[in-house]
Amino acid sequence: MDGISSAYPSPLVVSCTKCSKEIKLYSHQRVVGYSCSNCGTYTVLSKQKSVKTNYTLSKVKEKTFEIGTVFKIDNDEFVLINFLAKEETTYKTIWFEYCLFNPIKGYWTISESDGHFSLIKPSKFYLKQPGITKSVFVFDIRNFDLYNKYKYKIKMAEGEFTYDVLNNDMPSCADFVKPPYILSYERTKDEILWFQGEYIDHSKLMSWVKDDINLPVKDGIAPNQPYGLKFDQKSLIRISVISVMVLIFLQILFSFMINNTEEVSKQNFYQNDTSSQRTFVSESFEIKNNGCAADFLLSSNLSNNWLEADFTLVNETTGDQYYFGGVVEHYSGYEDGESWSEGSNDAELSVGQLTKGKYHYNVSIANDPYKQFGYLVVRVKANVSLMLNFLIALVLLLIFPVYTYFNRQSFNKKQWQNSDYSPYDYGDDE
Repeated sequence: MDGISSAYPSPLVVSCTKCSKEIKLYSHQRVVGYSCSNCGTYTVLSKQKSVKTNYTLSKVKEKTFEIGTVFKIDNDEFVLINFLAKEETTYKTIWFEYCLFNPIKGYWTISESDGHFSLIKPSKFYLKQPGITKSVFVFDIRNFDLYNKYKYKIKMAEGEFTYDVLNNDMPSCADFVKPPYILSYERTKDEILWFQGEYIDHSKLMSWVKDDINLPVKDGIAPNQPYGLKFDQKSLIRISVISVMVLIFLQILFSFMINNTEEVSKQNFYQNDTSSQRTFVSESFEIKNNGCAADFLLSSNLSNNWLEADFTLVNETTGDQYYFGGVVEHYSGYEDGESWSEGSNDAELSVGQLTKGKYHYNVSIANDPYKQFGYLVVRVKANVSLMLNFLIALVLLLIFPVYTYFNRQSFNKKQWQNSDYSPYDYGDDE
């Protein structure tokens, strides 16, 4: 056979009873019926393998894989022996199933729905009364949650079958999911069959076949489609908590490692009634350590007034300049028998990553032109610990886990929106 190793059994060849098209039967004596890809005629065989009845099914029009396609999965060769299009009876949704056959491994199925694929195998798991449970515990994968219950009918068929696809006994079915896995059962009056599957991405699926095949575009989120990140939500929370604890430890450690805070400058600036001066220059002071931070503490005696101070800090050794500014404002009054006040006569400004050397600063002051600001006291403390740096690092650290948490919640809600058993409330979306 084309594309299959010589060790693989050769197919039986029969002719369609209606159009005489050649049909290959890969599973030999196991065949119960077969459908012609040319005219849609379905032939049922009796126990003696003679033609019993002819039917006509809808001719297959849309397929991803052709009958006879060879799949090499984990070094085992499977041949595609049939194709089914199934329709759910309540919501009329349609999905496709491609049955693969290997003489040793048996029958596996590739299920396709909205461009999403899963590899389905017979499962050793068995539950006698699956219809009364909303979750199933499987030891090696843990809990599967009920996604849907349904019945289906065959819409299109092609290839060979080991059972009668025209059997009118529609099985009762259910799917339980634990992404990327899915656990399904089909129950008829005679038996209960269990199947276990795993979500397959497009790149992995294409690696199984030699032919260049155009896969359908994915639409929506499949019930057993895994979230993009490999670790689960509990792991994300655990990693985030550990990272925050490490950050807090480093902040405390660095706070102890830096030198003691010291006041290196204190300047008083005044504005008298006749002066129009708005820019002042401080005396020089020294920063003794590289990479340190300094706080500029502002104090004034404002009364129903405001003051804006813009600083230019100059390193007299290197010529480097640092620009920053802040506002001091204070208002108070008496209204409706009660006194009130807002604002403060104090403010704190910080600047970081200073190099050691001699410094001075220029400060430009703006305030209400009709009022005097009186005085402005500027105290400079060096070798301070910048809490702002810690907060910035904390925010940056939390951006990814917070984004991932809400993104995953959105993913999960969309994943369950087509289920009648969703754990999420969609009432707000209606």
